Amino acid sequence: MIYMKCPNMEAARLKIVAVLKEHDLMGAVMIAGQERSGFFQEVSPSWSCAIAEETPQGVGMRVKCRREDYPSEQAQEKTLALTINGLMGMMYVHQFIGQTLTGVMQMISRKVDIRSVVFDQCIQQAQAEEDGE
Repeated sequence: MIYMKCPNMEAARLKIVAVLKEHDLMGAVMIAGQERSGFFQEVSPSWSCAIAEETPQGVGMRVKCRREDYPSEQAQEKTLALTINGLMGMMYVHQFIGQTLTGVMQMISRKVDIRSVVFDQCIQQAQAEEDGE
């Protein structure tokens, strides 16, 4: 999860995570506000053996599916298969969105310089805040 310093974004993240948990779903969500964007993932519904975690390098994920954690080999295999299905779905959607957005940005860049002053400024601002400036 990317920590969302904007109160509106954090409030939205908490509500979305609550809905995913309520319905026992996996999801990855990117939120964009006027000045910031961030993303988070919920990969640990009851049927999944994936675990999202924050690492010194950023957002990480583990799949923990040891045989001794399950009542049977079949239960272990089923959990792993369900987890793979959810993660593959996320992977394909993210790839599709990435390709689509790359195409959109290429079209826009024919008319506008999209090295993105706004994006660069947001990154610099976020880094300055993290550095305590």
